[in-house]
This record gives sequence, C-alpha cells and structure tokens, in this order.
Amino acid sequence: HALADAEHRLRQGRYDCVLLDLALPDANGVDNVQRIRAVNRAQTVVVMTRLDGGQAALGTLQSGAQDFVQKGRYDGAFLLRVIERAMERNRVLNEVDQLREYQYFIATHDALTGLPNRQLFEDRANKALAQAQRDTSAFAIGFLDLDRFKQVNDTHGHAVGDALLRALGQLL
Repeated sequence: HALADAEHRLRQGRYDCVLLDLALPDANGVDNVQRIRAVNRAQTVVVMTRLDGGQAALGTLQSGAQDFVQKGRYDGAFLLRVIERAMERNRVLNEVDQLREYQYFIATHDALTGLPNRQLFEDRANKALAQAQRDTSAFAIGFLDLDRFKQVNDTHGHAVGDALLRALGQLL
C-alpha cells in the first residue's frame, strides 16, 4: 500500500494502531510517521520495517511513533505485546497532552466567560505588534467598557451580573 492511501483511510475512520513501514512506494523514511501524525496526532503508530539500526528507530520515535520493530524478527505474540504497549503509551501521552491543553486554557482564559485573559491578551498583542513592525503594517487594539456594571451587581445581585458577563462573552 501507499502512504497516501493510509492518510486517506485515517481521515475516513478510526484505527487502534497503524503499523507503518518506512519504505513505501510514494514515501520513504521518518517523514512517513510525521505525515500519519499530521492526519491524526492522537494516532498510535508502530513502525515495522526492514531497516536496521538505531538511527532509524530513534528518528521514528522522535517523530511520534510509539515503537519500532524490525520485520521478520519477531513472532505474533511478541508483536501483539508491542502493539498493546504502544497503544497504552499513546493513551497516556494523549491524556497528558489533553491535561496540558486544559491547564494552558485555564491559565489564559477567564473562568466565568471563557474569554482570553490579560496574560493571553498581552502575549497576542505583543506578537501582533512585532508582526506589524516587521511588515510595516498597521496595528490597532480596541477597548470595551461596561458603563454602570457595578449597579447591575448591586441592584440585581452577582448571579445576574455574572449571567450578563457570560452573555456578553458569548456575543464577543
């Protein structure tokens, strides 16, 4: 089979594990792993190849494969254990990635509205300003203020004020 076929199948369905060769008719080398991971970064990939040597194994692992085995050297029971361990490692890595993404989100977004907070604003504004300076292009920042918002909280309570902020956040 060709790598393009594998990429197409991965876009169409879900697979527990991809057994991937580094020598395919339309692609060759460690880039094969990167292309599979580009289609689905959470995909378990085990490289099975005739290539010998630690460099190939190291390169595939650095590219995101969970394991590397040489074709023809192992029996079915061994390969099954390799695949099971690779799937478990990948599951744990995906959980860690999701946790890291969640932690980044809560560190950079307001808990009430889900809008970017001051930390993320400053980071993005600095990047946009640097890009504008490099490109000698225009850059602007808008400012929005809620007049008499304190009166909403004082008159109707914080629950209503929070609901107003959430509604405004959804509109924005």
